[in-house]
Amino acid sequence: MNFPIGLSLSDKFKLLRDQENLSQRALAVKIDIPPTTIAGIETGKGTVISGEIFNKFVESDDLAKYAFWLLNDNIDDETIDEMLAFRGKDQETDEPTPDDHQD
Repeated sequence: MNFPIGLSLSDKFKLLRDQENLSQRALAVKIDIPPTTIAGIETGKGTVISGEIFNKFVESDDLAKYAFWLLNDNIDDETIDEMLAFRGKDQETDEPTPDDHQD
């Protein structure tokens, strides 16, 4: 997706929902927030994304790519790739793999 700049938070939510083919309710379920929060943002009641909602996007496998774009307009494909790579490192464990065992 091309991440257009200069949009309001309301327009960004509408655009990402359209891009992902999600209703307000489906987006709310996907990121585990009340549907009224999505409706409020899209009607202009919320003009800044909260840290909690930002984290919900970062934690979502399908929607993480939108997190920084929602936060601000300073986003490009390289930033998204770096964020997703960092997020992947967060999910790694210190558990030994079968190759780590020495006989």
